[in-house]
Amino acid sequence: MSKRRVQQICDLVITEDEQILISDSGCDQSIINLNSFLVQTYTGIDFIVGGALQGMQSSSLELVNDAHTLALLPNGKKVLLKFNQAFCDPDPLQLEALF
Repeated sequence: MSKRRVQQICDLVITEDEQILISDSGCDQSIINLNSFLVQTYTGIDFIVGGALQGMQSSSLELVNDAHTLALLPNGKKVLLKFNQAFCDPDPLQLEALF
């Protein structure tokens, strides 16, 4: 499992090649990726999701449970984040996650 740095970006421009975790209070359902998250439970239930994916195309994503990632805060502290339920984007090129 890789580490992720938490950083507030006001202009929404990300210039480094890094994995990004986006916090959106208007988000209906979290979407994670396999590059940054360790998934404990796969449900086998798929949903059609559109808009918030690589290239903004619609895709079928599996609902997963008990997904974990490690976030690195600006002060250097590490925080283990657990998502009880999220859609999982299996695209190996996907470096963003949304919660």
